[in-house]
Amino acid sequence: MEKKPVTLNWLLWPAVVLIMMSNGVFAADCPSDIKAVTNKDANVLEEVLAYHVKPLTKCELEVEAQAWILLLKEKVAEISNAQVAAIYKKEEIKKAEEVEATLEDVKEAKEEVKEAKKEVKAAKEEVKAAKKEVKETKEDADPEQVKEAAEDVKEAAEEAKEATEEAKQVAKEAREALQEVKN
Repeated sequence: MEKKPVTLNWLLWPAVVLIMMSNGVFAADCPSDIKAVTNKDANVLEEVLAYHVKPLTKCELEVEAQAWILLLKEKVAEISNAQVAAIYKKEEIKKAEEVEATLEDVKEAKEEVKEAKKEVKAAKEEVKAAKKEVKETKEDADPEQVKEAAEDVKEAAEEAKEATEEAKQVAKEAREALQEVKN
């Protein structure tokens, strides 16, 4: 029984050496100046490509495979770059839409300021008219009418004050919206 393991051991060593030598021989067999010929047209039909690679040797097929891998890498990089560019473009469009919406808000705020200014002007006119009326009624009116006129003047003054405050608030909002657009 002891002879069998020794015999197997002697047979195993030459097999290991031959296997190691064969790998070195395959790498040395392929010349380094082989160039790929089938990767020039990436849109080639599979059937045509199959006929082109049939006569190639193993070394030539390895070179062809490497060339197609490089072609694939380039195409993937091109697609990835296009997708990244699309993402940035979407972000730009989104920001432009936000700016456009803010500008629309600013326009609306300006219109509101104009309206508020008109209201303030009308309220001031009412105050002037009420003061004039008070003055006129003061001279030849009874005290009851004077009180009513004074109350009218107070109400008109309060309306003018409210309209002025509203106009200031709208103007402030318009300035903030404009500042937001600038940023």
